[in-house]
Amino acid sequence: MTQHKKILSFAIILACVLLAINFGFRSSLGLFLKPVSETFGYGREIFAFSLALQNLFWGLSQPLAGAF
Repeated sequence: MTQHKKILSFAIILACVLLAINFGFRSSLGLFLKPVSETFGYGREIFAFSLALQNLFWGLSQPLAGAF
């Protein structure tokens, strides 16, 4: 295997690992809805709205991140 293929394979594997960690973190936020809502005295709708805003900004920032 050439040096170029080794670097490319490493980059692809690293990108997959980082995406898996990121998706796992974003998907697990729903588990914290009840404890955070009870601790801070927020309603569930406030916490859910903050997650919705996070997802909205995540989606809107993708073209900017992809441009650079």
